[in-house]
Amino acid sequence: MATCTVSIAAKTASGAALASAKIVFTPLPADKLRAQDGATIWPDAVSVTCDGAGLASVNLKTGDYRYQVAGPTGPANGRLTVPDLVSTSLDLLIGAAEPPYVTITWAEYQTLVSATAAPAVSVAAGLAAVADGVTFLAISDDGVSIIRRVAGAAIPAFVEI
Repeated sequence: MATCTVSIAAKTASGAALASAKIVFTPLPADKLRAQDGATIWPDAVSVTCDGAGLASVNLKTGDYRYQVAGPTGPANGRLTVPDLVSTSLDLLIGAAEPPYVTITWAEYQTLVSATAAPAVSVAAGLAAVADGVTFLAISDDGVSIIRRVAGAAIPAFVEI
């Protein structure tokens, strides 16, 4: 099992960015320790607060979680499963979007490989090192992944052959 970077884009019902939105993830079962990746995982909650544009990301271990957000009419709660992927988005986890991906041409892939001295040590490190729209190589649980940063999130890229 791995750690997955979950990107969050919080918006109001009218579509405006929800600055300083806070979401809390609690691993399930919440009353037990669990063994994962050679460690013992405590059921401590993980909290993340969005920036002024309503954007955030959080690294979570794969598994089941309860989430809670504070809304104007009170708390909203739900459950989700974090998959064994390098990255995903909260809207995908709650079923509000289609899985995103991008494609690059064979020539773009060759250029990317020849321009890359070494892949980023992780997807999170790659995201931190590049601007939106940039495609990069990163070491992941699946080997070396092709990733494009889109709105701060890691989107898998596939090569068209």
